[in-house]
Amino acid sequence: RAQYAAAIADFDHARTIADVDIRFHLITNGTLLTDDRVDYLYRNGIDYTISLDGTREAHDFERKTADGRSSFDAVMAGARRALAVDPYLKANMVVTPRTARHLSEGVRLLRETGFRYFDIAPDFGADWDVRSFAILRKQYGKVADYYVECHRRGTKITITLLDDKIRAHALHDGREPGSPSACDAGGA
Repeated sequence: RAQYAAAIADFDHARTIADVDIRFHLITNGTLLTDDRVDYLYRNGIDYTISLDGTREAHDFERKTADGRSSFDAVMAGARRALAVDPYLKANMVVTPRTARHLSEGVRLLRETGFRYFDIAPDFGADWDVRSFAILRKQYGKVADYYVECHRRGTKITITLLDDKIRAHALHDGREPGSPSACDAGGA
């Protein structure tokens, strides 16, 4: 604990002397988020994301405790505490071949829990096969349908995967449709 307190003190000191806006962001499973810790993070402007893979079944495929038990209830308890203080909290959903079939149901569950912001990413290190990718593709379609449904109802939802694509098309920059985007690194 002392090393964490020292790191935060250094961070606070850097904020006061720097001529730039310094932000701190962390990703947590949320199992240790007490009311006091959530309040501290919020008061100190420390952004964080909760790793939560959706439904209990999907989450527990990949995120059990060290002794093999379910972590779902502890993560959901931490997430609810955090969402009560910060409704802008983001859920980080990692999709694997074993969890892909639960993706759309998981997004719905987490949105009903109070999450409005989602990062969804496949685990590129996992052993994906043609069948798993087909399931993922179908689930992405269901997530997209739910996204549209939410927006039509006026329910706030942001899914980075979709919003970035929509933004890229809405802010068409003169490139031919379907051409790769460039990062302009090193450009004048």
